[in-house]
Amino acid sequence: MNVDDVIKQYYLKENYVYIIVKTKNSYTSGFYLIDIENSKAEYSNLTIQIFESLGKYISSSLVKNGITIFKYGTIDYIQYYNPELFIHDLMDLVLFQKYSLMPIEQERKNILQESIKKEKIKETLVYACYSDNRKKIIEKGKIAKSSELEKKLQYSGTPLGFCAAHNFLEGFKLLANKGANVSKKSLAKTPIELAFEYSDEIVYYLYENHHEEFIESVNKKGFKLGINNRNENILQLLLKSGADLIGKDPYFPNLHNFVDAENTIGLKFLLEQGFDINIKNMHKETALERAIRTGKKQSIELLESYIK
Repeated sequence: MNVDDVIKQYYLKENYVYIIVKTKNSYTSGFYLIDIENSKAEYSNLTIQIFESLGKYISSSLVKNGITIFKYGTIDYIQYYNPELFIHDLMDLVLFQKYSLMPIEQERKNILQESIKKEKIKETLVYACYSDNRKKIIEKGKIAKSSELEKKLQYSGTPLGFCAAHNFLEGFKLLANKGANVSKKSLAKTPIELAFEYSDEIVYYLYENHHEEFIESVNKKGFKLGINNRNENILQLLLKSGADLIGKDPYFPNLHNFVDAENTIGLKFLLEQGFDINIKNMHKETALERAIRTGKKQSIELLESYIK
């Protein structure tokens, strides 16, 4: 399916820009009619119909996390942007920065001016970490004040959390040695939790250099830390560090959690450590029943092999 062909169902002219902002959990889009002569852009109520018509096309690999811009016959992409802006303010900013287009309404023009001022966030350490600008992380990290080390990018995270999520060991070590807190939440998860999900190297660094905080996190979270980790050596390190195999929450046993993540390496590890395959969750279902209900084919195959 071609985006231009879909849009032609509703709009026959060529002067438009269609913007899709995709995050890990959501999509938002805006369809704008362009007045080239006056360098202006106007949001259109056709947005909803176009978004619905594109359907699976929008959720395909063509639209990646970030900003995808369709301008008649062309596709552009912006990976990193100021996530502190509201979505429609962000879209107005993109139209201005890329195409020198201004909103028609005066109120939107005023908001655009404020959004331009907020672009100074891009010169901070936390933004460098968010955008994985490794050269700038090192430059700014060496001279960072304590407040900069813990600064949160609204709705996104902290410098240390971003370094963990991007598997940037050098940057993580620099910031941690400068005093960034490895146990303080970076949005929903701590840097330690993020390391287990994204960076085995950082997990080992934490074990060796921030052992007290590491063990405290393992005792608190147990094998939930390894739900998205598919390295048997890391899972073994969890066990060695005292992680609770079954899980502290009887309603959500770890075996079922690993099923939900379709982590067959983790499933196999738990079962070989003696995890009872017949334990049931809050829905009174075994891990196999959970896998069947949620359609986790690899988990079904593995669990059935242990039952036979």
